[in-house]
Amino acid sequence: MAFILKSEEEIRALASETGEFTHEATGIKFKLRSFADRGYQAAYAQLHARDRAFIEEVVNRPLDGNFFDGITADAKTPNELWMRAIGRYLIAEWDVLDHNKQPLEVNDDNFILLVNQVDDPSELVSWCLSRATDIAISRDEDQAEIKKKSLTATSGKGTTAKPTRKPQKSPTTSA
Repeated sequence: MAFILKSEEEIRALASETGEFTHEATGIKFKLRSFADRGYQAAYAQLHARDRAFIEEVVNRPLDGNFFDGITADAKTPNELWMRAIGRYLIAEWDVLDHNKQPLEVNDDNFILLVNQVDDPSELVSWCLSRATDIAISRDEDQAEIKKKSLTATSGKGTTAKPTRKPQKSPTTSA
C-alpha cells in the first residue's frame, strides 16, 4: 500500500483540534486547542528565542550594585508572556463571567486577570498546558492507530509475498 500524504488543509485541521476539560480546583470549563496549534507554536518559538537572548544578556552583566538596574514593576516577565500565549492561542472558550456576570471574552489580558485571581496561579497555567499537550498526544496516538490498522488491512486477495523459509537445523551428533 502506498503512503498517502495529507493535504495542507488536513494537517491544519489536525493541529487545530480541541478538547473540553473542567479545571477541578476552580470548576471552570475550558475548551482548549492542541499544543500543536500553529499560532501557539509560533509564539512558543519566539518566546524561546527571546529567553535565550535575555539569558545571554544577563550572564554577561557584571555582578555589581547595578545588576538590577532597568527592572521596573511594569516590565513583562517571561512567565507573563507565556501566560499571554496560552490565553491568546490555546484557550478557545471558557465559562468565566465578569463582575457584571456577563461572559468574559477569551483573550490574553483576561487570562492574566483570571490567573491573578485563582488560589494557585501556577497550577492553573500548568494544567492548561498539560491539557493542550494531552490533545496533541491523543491526536498523535489516533494517527498511529490509523496507520497501524492500515498496515494490517488487506484487500481480501492473497498475498504475493513469499513466506520466508526457516533455516533448517543441522543434524547434531552425539559423542
